[in-house]
Amino acid sequence: MIELLAPAGNIESFYVAVNNGANAVYLGLKDFSARKNADNFSDEELITALDYAKVMGVKVYCALNTLVKQSELQDFFGAIVKACSLGVDAIILQDIFLGKLIKKEIPDLELHLSTQAGINNVEGALLAKKYGFSRVILARETPIAEIKKITKIIETEVFIQGALCTSFSGHCYMSGYAGGNSGNRGLCKQPCRRTYSLNGANENYPICLADLSLGERINELIDAGVTSFKIEGRMRRAEYVGASVRYYRGIIYPNEKVDGDFSALKRTYNRGDYTEGLAFKQDKKFISSKIQGHIGESVGTIKKVLGNRILVNSNHKAVKGDCFKIIANGLEVGSAECAAPQKAALTELVYKGKAEVGNEVRITTDVTLNKELLSAVGVRILDVEFSVAEGCKAYAKAFADGILVAESVSESAFPKATGTPLTASAVKEIFNKVAGYPFAVDNFSITIDGAPFGVRSVMNSLRRDLYDRAYKKLSERKVIDVGSIEIQSSASLKTNKAVAVIAEDFSFAKGNAPDICIFAPSDYNDKSSFERFFEFTQGAEKYLYIPSLLCTEDISIIAKRIAGFDGIYSENPAGVSFAKQWGVKLFIGVDFNLFNGLSASVASSEADRYALSKELTEREIHQTGHDNSAFVFTRGDIKVMELGYCPYGKNCSQCKAKNIGELCDYAGRKFPLRRIKLSRCYFEVYNCAELIYDDFNLSIYNFVLHGENDARARYRASVKEYRNLAETTAGHLKNKVE
Repeated sequence: MIELLAPAGNIESFYVAVNNGANAVYLGLKDFSARKNADNFSDEELITALDYAKVMGVKVYCALNTLVKQSELQDFFGAIVKACSLGVDAIILQDIFLGKLIKKEIPDLELHLSTQAGINNVEGALLAKKYGFSRVILARETPIAEIKKITKIIETEVFIQGALCTSFSGHCYMSGYAGGNSGNRGLCKQPCRRTYSLNGANENYPICLADLSLGERINELIDAGVTSFKIEGRMRRAEYVGASVRYYRGIIYPNEKVDGDFSALKRTYNRGDYTEGLAFKQDKKFISSKIQGHIGESVGTIKKVLGNRILVNSNHKAVKGDCFKIIANGLEVGSAECAAPQKAALTELVYKGKAEVGNEVRITTDVTLNKELLSAVGVRILDVEFSVAEGCKAYAKAFADGILVAESVSESAFPKATGTPLTASAVKEIFNKVAGYPFAVDNFSITIDGAPFGVRSVMNSLRRDLYDRAYKKLSERKVIDVGSIEIQSSASLKTNKAVAVIAEDFSFAKGNAPDICIFAPSDYNDKSSFERFFEFTQGAEKYLYIPSLLCTEDISIIAKRIAGFDGIYSENPAGVSFAKQWGVKLFIGVDFNLFNGLSASVASSEADRYALSKELTEREIHQTGHDNSAFVFTRGDIKVMELGYCPYGKNCSQCKAKNIGELCDYAGRKFPLRRIKLSRCYFEVYNCAELIYDDFNLSIYNFVLHGENDARARYRASVKEYRNLAETTAGHLKNKVE
């Protein structure tokens, strides 16, 4: 069955989602949610929501999809136990390795792998299935050709509406390095929504993306085999949730003739109009370089400006409370509000900011529409059987989808009528009054023998008892009694020391190569760069860098280049499979985000080498118990974003032949932009400051942005000397990430 999956950041949005037609809802608890700033759900609210969802035939998925520190594991497991005991239909996790252990402990638990895990190819999907996940929420960068292949392996969930992360999900560290709040921990500060200068151009929003909207491509996704169609928006208002659900319900279930339209969707939230995202290739609307907030829908232009008022040519019948934005040359220049009901042909609004004749006016709050969306009523259809005989008690039964869900008997018998006897129409009238229950009766089967008198209070009591029993029965949910979870991590304690260097230019290493050389080419198609790598790294252990974004064509290119390497350093879950397929060693990379000892234990069982997340402090690394067996990133270039799109708008003349570009923020800080060529171009954004910290026994250096002399100096420098070479930071090894 095709599923329309809606967000619920709070209980109001939950009801609006269900009542407007969602057949599944995802939500978060107060902790471990990737939308930590949403209201989220208390225990009591979750119970209420689950009851209502079961009655309405709607599934509820609980998002516990943040990275979990060692010190938080028991609380995290407690949250899982709570969700299981209350009867959620599935739990969404980010950590694929931790998920494997949890599934082993709780076999009956349904697990969905979060988009933060970065599944975007067949091999990654196979690993998720092997580890016990029943569904993968695909990375938004996954092309339609890959989606078609993955749906044949495992149930898939695909985003169809809402905000797009500029970075590959799960691999954005910009918020953490900019302000200490990690997107992987649910507290993203959205640095991608700020102004930057790209390669010296005028400041705008070169890495801010338009909202996704795939209404016109839904049938292609259905044909591809997608199971669940997901609306993003746990931080959005309830009316947006309602409008989104109505719009997509009308598309996915056309026979229902749902009254949903694109206009309502735009009026509830529209960030610079919409893009079709990356599943169908980058379009011209993908980057939203001018306006970042809600700009609604165009409803007219300014006819006159009169002091603090404007007159607008518009077909929209404004009411008090309607809000608008004034747009000139694609930029927001003012705002306006309707202060009184409109009677004249021209709409009169009170405005702030700037306003000139001819400026576009767009509605951002439509009071009438919002009331309609928020007042939608959900209905569960029942069939009712009623029977009574003169002098006997009455019996009533309720059926849902042909299944008996409740039966009740009246408190007293029905005497012979001295006046008007009970009629079938009177029975229908009484049972059609559902009194707050979300029921509607579709079919009645009524049997009346003799001429009984229907005492109104007795009939009402019978109806209430029947519907109460029906609600309780329908709200029953499957719960998993797991008691508590106690999983012990293990570490293979190694005392040997080694340094692994990630770089493109290894000419600095000739005659004095690092223990481990990880080749990260900017162009995987350039055979000569591979030849140069082998020339300068003789005697060292050699790994080929496997990036996070991989489609089938990319994998084919890499497979042709693997000869001569001892192993692969992988940032993609597919690497677990690739190493076995290609018969080489596996080095699980920093961007797998191993955050605790349990995840590290699984990684160590799969790989020859592995690294811990760069969002852990030194103390937190020691707490994992893997500080002597895991690699730690301690110096060099800090990758803070991975872009699956072209920030130049696919204008190759702007990109030219440069592999390195630059983003410059309002404070003058420069963030290098590195291009990677596979079957298409990907881009990496690096921090404005380089990392330098005392080495661990097993350390990783990253010098991908540096040529021979710079890399040599950085490789040989002491910690103190390194600080004289560049702007530096101790990163999260010293500064805790929230």
